[in-house]
Amino acid sequence: MVDGPRATSTVDDAGRIVLFLQYPDATEPRLCLRRRPKKGEEESGQPIEVELTRTDDPAGHWRAVLPPEPLAEGRWDLYLLPDPDATVRQQIKAGINDVRALVDRRPARSGPVAVRTPYPTKTGHLAIRAWLRPVHAEAGDLQVGQDALEVRAQMFGRSLGPGAVAVARCRPQRAITVEAPVVPLEDGRFSFTLAYQELLDARADITAVWDLLVRPEREAELVRIGRLLDDVADKKSVFVYPTRQFDEGTLRPYFTLDNDLSIEVGLVSES
Repeated sequence: MVDGPRATSTVDDAGRIVLFLQYPDATEPRLCLRRRPKKGEEESGQPIEVELTRTDDPAGHWRAVLPPEPLAEGRWDLYLLPDPDATVRQQIKAGINDVRALVDRRPARSGPVAVRTPYPTKTGHLAIRAWLRPVHAEAGDLQVGQDALEVRAQMFGRSLGPGAVAVARCRPQRAITVEAPVVPLEDGRFSFTLAYQELLDARADITAVWDLLVRPEREAELVRIGRLLDDVADKKSVFVYPTRQFDEGTLRPYFTLDNDLSIEVGLVSES
């Protein structure tokens, strides 16, 4: 007996998400994708429904294929409507999740960057993490030195031009920024080195987060630097970097809940 719907998920070489759902009691089931509201928001927008087809497996499996079209950025929960008259959706539990094909996938340099990564939630249910960015700076290697952070990244959606700079922007006080020159490399790649002392000298709040961005060209809009192009849906607890200690305080680079790159700075009180 199956305790509620459960699905295994894979991503094929074309970027399609393929689900095999075990629920023999279903008759004409439909897969329902609902974008999860952010904290404090109410559920809104229309869900996306995907047809399921029965497989030849006697265990009662159903198959759904999500085409590679982009999803709006956010977290999408997956539900089952087991028959045509069903009004109550059942949240789908996560089975085996094989997303290895995402590791080697790279979008066209011209953009946009559209990423969809299936993953199990903390409650064991299946969800999809989606990003959709017309312009994106993909973080590569990070070298956490004793005095500075060296970042390598690659632009998608536009090229670097004259006056390109990396920008660290204080989250609680966005007017406070620290800039670092960008070194252009091949194929839209670039690097920059951000000295920790400059963030400490800016003396924002006692505890502050500095978001890392790039301005691809003089007067251009800022572009967030993040790591989206792999098979890890939530990087904050997976990619953990060392903390650097100074007389004035501590610094630690990390990936946010949205997989964007930031630096947490904790200052020693002057009082």
